[in-house]
Amino acid sequence: MIIIKPLSQCSFSDALQAFNKGFEDYYLPIELSLDQFTCRFGFDQLSVDHSFMAFYNNTPAGIMLNGIKKVKGKKHAWNGGTSVALPCRKMGIGEALLKATLERYQQQGVVEASLEAFKVNEKAIHLYQKYGYEIVDTLLFLKHRGSFHASLLKKKNQLTYSLKRRLAKDIRNLPFYTYDVPWKNQFDCIHDGESFIALNEKNEEVGYLLFQKNFSSIGIVRHREFRYFLSRKR
Repeated sequence: MIIIKPLSQCSFSDALQAFNKGFEDYYLPIELSLDQFTCRFGFDQLSVDHSFMAFYNNTPAGIMLNGIKKVKGKKHAWNGGTSVALPCRKMGIGEALLKATLERYQQQGVVEASLEAFKVNEKAIHLYQKYGYEIVDTLLFLKHRGSFHASLLKKKNQLTYSLKRRLAKDIRNLPFYTYDVPWKNQFDCIHDGESFIALNEKNEEVGYLLFQKNFSSIGIVRHREFRYFLSRKR
């Protein structure tokens, strides 16, 4: 028997079990500790009131993590992770979790819901499309390790720009800032985030870059994660 419960009515140990079991065979295997799992709720603005767990024969079988926040006076929602334990798949658990989630969105007056899925996860994408989700964009993940070639860094643009370094939150009032990006790329979801704001020769703000530093266990910056870049022509 499948039972769906709000995460607020479940223990975090059960939630962690459902999460880890569901992602153990994922494209990028994930296994979190209880501390790492609970920290996600604060860092990613997820809510136990709006998230759901599935139980099969009283055993944690699946989970759907959700967050809801107001953007310019309107409520937006994000699916921050869905997983179903391998032995419990093809039972309709994912669909049951999605139905409960969409009902909660409707109750809360959500006007837009978003999520990200790996392109190869065709079954999940088909399920989301069945309930009204549409593919609106494709994300690329780029990584560089080591130093950049000196000649690349010295290359000059035809136009001259200057940069001012600020906190991530300082870009929210730029007239061209947009929330129409993945939830975790929004300034308020980047923990300890920073930004560069580009100025043209007229000292006009024309672009921004959000980033986050990663530190090693001894406090050395290992690399920076560049979250989102936007510019406009002048």
